[in-house]
Amino acid sequence: MSRSTILNRGRQRASESFIDACTIDRLTSATTTDDLTGVVSPVYAAATYTGPCRVQIGANSSSGGRAESGEASVVIFGVSIQLPVVGTENVERGDRVTITASVNDQDLVGRVFYVENLFSKSEATSRRLGVVEAT
Repeated sequence: MSRSTILNRGRQRASESFIDACTIDRLTSATTTDDLTGVVSPVYAAATYTGPCRVQIGANSSSGGRAESGEASVVIFGVSIQLPVVGTENVERGDRVTITASVNDQDLVGRVFYVENLFSKSEATSRRLGVVEAT
């Protein structure tokens, strides 16, 4: 069996775990101003990706770990979003990820994250994005 066949099978298996959905869009240089409040808001371009994803939140995620703060040791929960490899090639740092559906955790729906890290490897079965939550 060829490496390509094995990789394609791995990608197919990984895609079976993408039971959540998200939209990824990109900030433009434009802004809009609310006529009533004067609040200036950024403008996002049309979605660069809309489709299945998987959300992982926990100390074992790509950007999680332990840190020292004074004399205290704290756990930092990393968040990663996993996407299919094919069709998500143009994701960039700073892109906004909005969770639009979640089968097993409705609290994820509507949460917004920003891409902070792009993890790449030559034979990945999924595209992993290190993200931070919008607060």
